[in-house]
Amino acid sequence: MAYDMPRLVEVSSWLMIASASCTLVALLLIRAPYGRYTTSKGWGAQLPAKLAWLVMEAPTLWMTALMYIMTGGPLLSHATNSHFAAQDSASHVCNLGEALCGIMGERNGTWAANTRAQASENQGNLVNCVLLIFFISHYIHRAIIFPCLRLPKTAAPMPWTVCFLAFAYCAWNGFNQSAGLMTSYVYSEDYVHNPRFLIGMAIALLGFALNVHADSILMRLKDSSSGKATSGHVQDQRLKDPLVAAETTEQAHSHQAELARRRQRYKIPHGGLFYFVSCANYSAEILEWFGYAVAGW
Repeated sequence: MAYDMPRLVEVSSWLMIASASCTLVALLLIRAPYGRYTTSKGWGAQLPAKLAWLVMEAPTLWMTALMYIMTGGPLLSHATNSHFAAQDSASHVCNLGEALCGIMGERNGTWAANTRAQASENQGNLVNCVLLIFFISHYIHRAIIFPCLRLPKTAAPMPWTVCFLAFAYCAWNGFNQSAGLMTSYVYSEDYVHNPRFLIGMAIALLGFALNVHADSILMRLKDSSSGKATSGHVQDQRLKDPLVAAETTEQAHSHQAELARRRQRYKIPHGGLFYFVSCANYSAEILEWFGYAVAGW
């Protein structure tokens, strides 16, 4: 049976668009148990934030690595073919891919053989490499650097069901992007000078930088235990006091304690893109992937 990898990637991409529409409708009806709304009621046991982030974001990286092994790494091999005969060195990786296919069975072995044949036709170039490296770099930050080095201990836990759904999406998206760039889509050599590619990558890099900056502001906000602003970037959420006219000292002290608890948990971020939008981290990531889409259009 013949396997058409470009067709498979195309169908998978359309299915992902359809799933996004379903997700939009579902979230209009259901409050997602994430962040301040996290709950284990009806969503399963909660996982520590660091563990959840590591688990749910990592599939993008190992799916890309798996596709590289299955295709024998033609993308980078051909991209550097003018400097050395990389196909000989890539053959060792192909052997590993064939061994994996033998474990999975003859039919999957046929699939991988056809995949490598299609990938060998992809001459690879700077554009393919830049797009794939940018994609991988984003998820190295999101799957490793962010949870291990930047996510504070006070981050809210996550229900395992939410973590699993994110895991499935990242594995799916990792396949679409890596398979598309390694086996399905070939950009012309002169596309690297195309204004669409240059402008798109500039937007993507700007979005990535703004996303990292917004995360930094939010992480400082979570780490702050006082009611004062941190380095001019944060400000307490001022809550109206319903007991301002309380007559008893006990009521006043009780309400002050409640205000202190809320101030410690919920604060309003300021600085950078937060001056213009309330969710700068999400807005910046939307900008980042918009630029990536324009660059690869």
